[in-house]
Amino acid sequence: MKNTKRGIVAPLVVVLVAVLIIGGLVFYSRYQSQSQQDQSSYPEVNNAEQSGASPIKLLSAELPTSIPEQRSYADIFDCQPKDFDPNQRILNENMTRQDTVDLGGGYSLTPYQFGCASSQDFVLEVTKNGARHTLYTHISTWSLSANKEFLFLNNAIKNQKGTYDFQTRIINVKTKQAVSLPNIACASTRGFWNGQNLVTYSDYNTVEYGTTEMSDYITNICQWNTEGKVLNQLEAKLYWGAASAAYLNDKIGFLPKNSNIFYAYSNTVAPEKVSDNTYMCYLYLQDVTNQNNHKKIRITEGERGYCPEIEFDFDAFKYDATTINFKLVDQNSKNN
Repeated sequence: MKNTKRGIVAPLVVVLVAVLIIGGLVFYSRYQSQSQQDQSSYPEVNNAEQSGASPIKLLSAELPTSIPEQRSYADIFDCQPKDFDPNQRILNENMTRQDTVDLGGGYSLTPYQFGCASSQDFVLEVTKNGARHTLYTHISTWSLSANKEFLFLNNAIKNQKGTYDFQTRIINVKTKQAVSLPNIACASTRGFWNGQNLVTYSDYNTVEYGTTEMSDYITNICQWNTEGKVLNQLEAKLYWGAASAAYLNDKIGFLPKNSNIFYAYSNTVAPEKVSDNTYMCYLYLQDVTNQNNHKKIRITEGERGYCPEIEFDFDAFKYDATTINFKLVDQNSKNN
């Protein structure tokens, strides 16, 4: 009996070891495949794909000689009270006090968000050593620069006539010095800080562009310094999505280590159809000092107007390089 048991156990051990080895190889193969997918490096396109006219058009950075004045409104209709003051500690069911941001040097910024229906607006309170430094109300959008020194602000201001002016400004948080952006197409409420510069872009207005498909809308883009000077202006056919309001779905900006290179991650700038409703997503790169210096890098496929969310390693990327490292965040995600 002992010999019989040994004869049975030995093959079982061999089979078990073989199963473990095969399972380990399969797991390693899958891990290696996922690792390669998470940290991918794709070659740049060939010369033929780099040739021809750029789908991103450079425009003059010079302001037009005639700029229309900002429109005034008899009244404002947002979610916050007309004269909201955080010091009055009046409870408002539409209000949410957000986390205070330490700006350094004794300065702090506290946002108050108001929401009603499908809209939202804000109040910003800046304090110095606990005392109020300034208060900004009736804000539609705002953004704080990475160094926490400047605000990009869109808000309604009551004028001497008792009506309201909607202004788009760059504000030095500590000195309160403000620069109003001119009333041109790109200087809308849409914008974000890109390094030390501000990037704004024209808004898809369903009233003005109601007859234009969102995928055919030409977006005007401006790059500004903190003094409110236009550094660069360009335009591209970017994709806009629509929920409660229109929003830019493509990722745009300027390279962090080369602010002369504009990029757009999109599959609608110059559509390349792969199959039904599937298009190739490219990272488009345009030198803003030379219209003819441009290129595109093939990334992946996505539904029309929606490319998988990607994290690009722009810090390590050089424009003259032939590859770019990136990480696929979520294959099923869509840009916001």
